[in-house]
Amino acid sequence: MKPLVALNWKMYRSAAQEIAAARQLVELGNYPATLAVFPSFLSLYSITEQLKGSAIELGAQDCAMAAPGAYTGQVAAQSLVELGCRWCIIGHSERRMYLGETDELVVAKVNQALAARLQPIVCVGETAQERAAGVTLAVVEKMLEPVQGKVGLCIAYEPVWAINSGTTPTAQELERALGHIRKIMGAECRVIYGGSISGATASILKEVPSCQGALVGKASLDVQELKKILESMSN
Repeated sequence: MKPLVALNWKMYRSAAQEIAAARQLVELGNYPATLAVFPSFLSLYSITEQLKGSAIELGAQDCAMAAPGAYTGQVAAQSLVELGCRWCIIGHSERRMYLGETDELVVAKVNQALAARLQPIVCVGETAQERAAGVTLAVVEKMLEPVQGKVGLCIAYEPVWAINSGTTPTAQELERALGHIRKIMGAECRVIYGGSISGATASILKEVPSCQGALVGKASLDVQELKKILESMSN
């Protein structure tokens, strides 16, 4: 299985900037990794056009918890598939923190994504306080309970304390967490890491046997930094 490098552009760019960045991605050429880009909803349609003929896959940063209907401001998983999306990030810590998303809401979204044949990337991870208390594995296990047994998931271990901090766990800490996730979810589940991945830190993932890719945030906005990440994970 090729490593997955998922580029979460969050809300950093305008639609026009995202479309221009998609063109740059296509010009990067091919790497021995599955490259997927997650722009804002605003530019999904236009970026589908930019990616035509390339190996880059398209994903959404979220999806609705219900099928198409009276849900103002939501975007159905089915509609995302029709736009060309293959992937969808669900349960990112920023949505859990700022929008109050619960494990119950996460599993509802996962169910919608799977029903539409959209592959979910479900994010789990502990806070700094939970890490200090030594309960990382228990926290991760609890977050996985609602989606345990579901087929077709990718799990992103994203410790909340690492996001935008410039700090990543050690290879030993990562293997402990990712290996535990694999034990819970099964060998067929892809397990990746996210949290302050950069050109300087990506090489650590090669030292983690259970790691099958990366969810990259702010560093994915810089093409030169992204090249370093891809090269580091491909060597």
